Amino acid sequence: MTLLSENTTDTMDSSPEAAAARWVTEFERALGAGDHAGLSALFAANAVWRDQVVFSWDVRNWEGAGEVASAFLGYASRKAHNFRIKAGTVPQQTGEGAAASISALFDFETVLGVGSAVTQLVPADTAVGWVAPFFMTQLDALKDYPWRIDGQRPVGRGHGGLVDRADPAVEWAKALAFEDREPEVVVLGAGHNGLMIGAQLERLGVDTLLLERTPRVGDVWRNRYAALALHNQTEVNDFPHMPFPRSFPRYIPKDTLADFMEYYAKAMELKVWNSTGIDSAVYDDAAKRWDITITREDGSTRVLHPAHFIIATGLNGNPRIPEFEGIESYTGTYSHSGVFEGGEKWRGKKVLVVGAGVSAHDISQDLYEHGSDVTLLQRSSTYIVDVDTFHKYFYADYMVPDMKLEIADITSSMIPLGTMRERGMLNYVTGLMAADDKQLLADLEARGFAFDFRPNGNGVAEGHYSGHDSYYFDIGASRLIADGKLNFKSGSGIERFTPTGVVLTDGTEIEADHVVLATGYTSMLDAYRPIIGDEIADRVGSVWRWGDDKEITSVYRPVDQAGLWFMTGTIRDSRVNSGFLAMQIKARQEGLVDAEQEGLIS
Repeated sequence: MTLLSENTTDTMDSSPEAAAARWVTEFERALGAGDHAGLSALFAANAVWRDQVVFSWDVRNWEGAGEVASAFLGYASRKAHNFRIKAGTVPQQTGEGAAASISALFDFETVLGVGSAVTQLVPADTAVGWVAPFFMTQLDALKDYPWRIDGQRPVGRGHGGLVDRADPAVEWAKALAFEDREPEVVVLGAGHNGLMIGAQLERLGVDTLLLERTPRVGDVWRNRYAALALHNQTEVNDFPHMPFPRSFPRYIPKDTLADFMEYYAKAMELKVWNSTGIDSAVYDDAAKRWDITITREDGSTRVLHPAHFIIATGLNGNPRIPEFEGIESYTGTYSHSGVFEGGEKWRGKKVLVVGAGVSAHDISQDLYEHGSDVTLLQRSSTYIVDVDTFHKYFYADYMVPDMKLEIADITSSMIPLGTMRERGMLNYVTGLMAADDKQLLADLEARGFAFDFRPNGNGVAEGHYSGHDSYYFDIGASRLIADGKLNFKSGSGIERFTPTGVVLTDGTEIEADHVVLATGYTSMLDAYRPIIGDEIADRVGSVWRWGDDKEITSVYRPVDQAGLWFMTGTIRDSRVNSGFLAMQIKARQEGLVDAEQEGLIS
């Protein structure tokens, strides 16, 4: 055990609030003085600083005390100052002595914005007695371009007599038509990703047009099978600026979510063109704008010229439908899981579900509950975790009673996912979840279920960001399989179709009136390669994958194409990151971003 100095002992005996205040005071002093040694001494040897837009106009991280100190001093022009414990929070300590750890949040300012920071502090033999293994900074608002909410909200209908006062409905119709102007930003998709980034951009005064292929906002959920519901709890899933009603169920049904999304678009006054397809998107380097050709519902076409183009169509690309021998002889019906309409249609019928991911399990459970003779065919191994167990560990910050959403968003974003992967944190949490689910997993194994805890036991995140989405958050189907109530076959694939069903690679024959192909989707980027072209797609590389920089590739941050952005992920991911993306675009529109960073990966 390290013998601590007298000053260090005094520090450790002080309150967590005093310790955090002392640490951040010294941090600000060293930063302002350009004191590299002083800054380095405040961080653990393998410390990680993660910055979300406030310093780097990007999502970046640096590792190692010296590297972190150098990075901070490299951004001296930002003039970060006025660090203080975040209003409404109190630093919290767990453990005692050498095992102590303090979590603290701070507010601060730069010349351009206001931000938040979160850190973990552990005891050390230093002048202030504590060092930070992890530190995260994020941009909350641009000083000269504040969010148009609360005290900055628009006036609306002003009082008093105003000659020739405009009719709001007429003005809205004019704004929506874009007949007299070009949108500054075009967003492809009005699902939760598109709606959130649209709402954030409009709150910054950025004229934004959303293009949606379906007739109504929310149809991407509304048109799916009746049993579908969110697998993430409501506490995690609020939309920016307009949370769900507190009466909403914990796991929101798909029609409830669809109707909320439609109302959200209206309440946020988002400009959405429904039943609109996109034909091509070509970037004009000379004009620094996009030429986006679209087709409206009436068949008319138009070329839009925004400075920024955001692809916000969700994680999935096109349905992946394998080729099967003999399928032309099959007298039953088959469909991809993406167009499955619900189990009622197949009551009393034999149905084979091919696949063992989320959709396959959900659809199999729905068919079982509607009286189908259903068989789930697991062709390859699957990661399984009980949905409540997953929330207990992966969304622990959101499950704390009375936890404010904005605080949970900050604390849960402190460490890059790549760092968690590299340092065994994902492995550790996956192990804890498996221990909690021990009985369920044992019962499934007894039925021959094949598990995939992913390389190094990193669980769902390892596979998800590798493009291998064979996982399931159990909301009932796993227990049905474990109890023998749901027909199940593992370890074989389909060799060929027959007129009445399929023959598996192990020779087993399965009769089926209908086959659901829960066989996944192509990647998001591959689906839009024909629109943006191979040259741009090749430069962008991967989207929503593990990055060499320990961040997730290409989302919410600059890519190697000026004016192109990707907005995707879960509802929680989109809420947390939509503001960062909106401020990056606003900063570029207003000339705040360094010229050498424009359109480049910094």
